Amino acid sequence: NSCTPCIAAAAATIEVLERENVNEKITALGKTLMAGIEAAGKKHGHNLLVQGLGPMFHVGFTDLDKVTDYRGTLSYDKAKYGKFAWELQQRGIRLIGRGLWYISNAHTDADIQRAITTADEVLGEMK
Repeated sequence: NSCTPCIAAAAATIEVLERENVNEKITALGKTLMAGIEAAGKKHGHNLLVQGLGPMFHVGFTDLDKVTDYRGTLSYDKAKYGKFAWELQQRGIRLIGRGLWYISNAHTDADIQRAITTADEVLGEMK
């Protein structure tokens, strides 16, 4: 019992991934977004830690230079991140409330620049 529509969908997905160099694209977009958020945090004097691979990364407010285990996650200021996330969402930037950010093939350079600009505005307002 095979699922012909499933196989066709998988084959079409692989074709798009190969043709559009999706991995390279989302990695580059993610790294740009990570750098922009990190720069905005520094610009406005926030203890913002941005770490990850590019296509998926984490943003949080902590005094640590790196978080590598559960104990480190306890240092995050969850209330501050909640305010940050809420303000971004009010401005049309949808993100996950626990700090994870994902990039997809649907994102464009313009989307990334808008997210950076909006994060900069929000961080500038948060004191």
